[in-house]
Order: sequence, then structure tokens, then C-alpha cells
Amino acid sequence: MTQSATEPIETTLAEAADHEEEGRAKKRKKRKTSRGLRELQRLERRLSKAAHRSAHAVERGVAEYRRRRDRSAGKKRDGALWDMPRNSAEALATSLREASRVPVDLVRAVDTKTARRALRFGTRVLLLPFAR
Repeated sequence: MTQSATEPIETTLAEAADHEEEGRAKKRKKRKTSRGLRELQRLERRLSKAAHRSAHAVERGVAEYRRRRDRSAGKKRDGALWDMPRNSAEALATSLREASRVPVDLVRAVDTKTARRALRFGTRVLLLPFAR
């Protein structure tokens, strides 16, 4: 019995499908952190998210300004200069809309069970002399 030209391809596709199913069944890897530094790593991750969001907001604002500036320059002579205040205001509005979530990200980063415990403890220590 002779093999046809399509037979090796079919077996390869079948093997690939089996391999793909095995890949889906695997668990996602856990992040590896020592227990004492786990909370610090979460804080760092959330703070970096806030920094990324603010950088993205600036990028969106500059892109909006350039888009509007190019459109103004194409419409009329010196249009980019005449429309600069309006284009800047629109770009700033776009940037602020994007950056408005940064304070929420910062509060989420700091508002944790460990931080609340530390705040309670610190308050008790500070108010202890006045409790007498």
C-alpha cells in the first residue's frame, strides 16, 4: 500500500490538534513571590498600572493635538496657529478624560488590608499619649 501525498499533512494536522487540546488543559502559571514581599509586589504592580495609564493619557492628548493641528493647517493658511488655543484645549480634554482614572488606580494600590492595619496601628501609637 502506498502513501498519498496528503497523508503526512493530515497526520501532522491531527497531531497539532491533539497538542493544542493538551495546551488548553494546562493551568496558568502562578506568580512566584516570597510571602513577605507579596503585598509589596502587588503595590508595585498597581502603581506601575497608574503610571502607564497617565503616560498613555499624555500620548493620547498629544496625538489628538497633532491630528487637529494637521486638519487646521490643511483648511486655511496659518490655520494651525489660529486654531492653536482650541486644538490645545481639545487635546487637554482628551488627555484629562483618559487620566481621570489615575487617582482611582492609586487609591486601589494603597487601599489594602495590610495598609489599613498599619494605619490603625500607627493611629493607636500616635494617640496613646493623649489617651490618659
